[in-house]
Amino acid sequence: MPLLIHPTGSPSRGPAILYEPTTGVRGPDSFTYSLRDASNQNSITATVSIDVKPVLASFSGLAGNEPGFNARYYNLTSPTTLPNFDTLTPFAYSSVPSLVFSSSSKACVGSGVADNVGAVFEGWIEAPVEGNYVMGLTSDAGSQLYIDAQLIVDHNGIHVYSEKTNTVYLKAGFHSVRIPYFEAAGSCGLQLKWAPPGTTTRVLVPSTAISRGGQIYDLDGSGSVDAGDISYLLLSLGGECPGRRCYGDPNGQQVIGIDPNCTCPEDLDGSGEVDAGDIAVLILY
Repeated sequence: MPLLIHPTGSPSRGPAILYEPTTGVRGPDSFTYSLRDASNQNSITATVSIDVKPVLASFSGLAGNEPGFNARYYNLTSPTTLPNFDTLTPFAYSSVPSLVFSSSSKACVGSGVADNVGAVFEGWIEAPVEGNYVMGLTSDAGSQLYIDAQLIVDHNGIHVYSEKTNTVYLKAGFHSVRIPYFEAAGSCGLQLKWAPPGTTTRVLVPSTAISRGGQIYDLDGSGSVDAGDISYLLLSLGGECPGRRCYGDPNGQQVIGIDPNCTCPEDLDGSGEVDAGDIAVLILY
């Protein structure tokens, strides 16, 4: 998001400087700018330091979790780009412990199919510390990486087995992950890597940091289960929940993470309405 920065912080002290951080980068940053007078002869140069606070959510109130990513597999016809998987019907549901698929001409990314196949992997990654993470997505062919519903790496289209990276600032804790993928013909493969804060070499995201399913009780996204979540729940008390729940396991036709199609995140016990049972569940956490 672009920021307008005024000298000494006051609009009356001079013209604003437009600052736009590198996509995905949060945290400490700096930039240098120069100002010249009307004659274009005299100038001054200054360096500005700025701290852009993280905006991606993390959740500590996660329970009932299982290791690995959930996977849904789709039959495709000569794809050249990622389709809208939400409009398609999977031919299989499964799970994978991690995304470590090297380039191969055999069955693709756990699907049992070599060509004309699509997949969606969903779950959570747990960031051990807060800071800038360099995320890398290696694929043949197209893939994308969403973290907390934000597109972080776009490696879409037909291409050879290659990596694309981006940097994202993550709070410590759980972050929802969605990775759509497709392969048309030839070799296929998919790997998810990261370089956590304080490191420079990207490594495969370990299976110990990957999980699926579970239920989030941190309703207001504060990073803990507290009175704010009870207030959030009380605002919806008495409401009916006829649609899909917002958190859980796609194999049970639920939705991982915060999704526009979620209708009732407050129905913690799955009863179909927001009632005293949901308050009791929340108090346990």
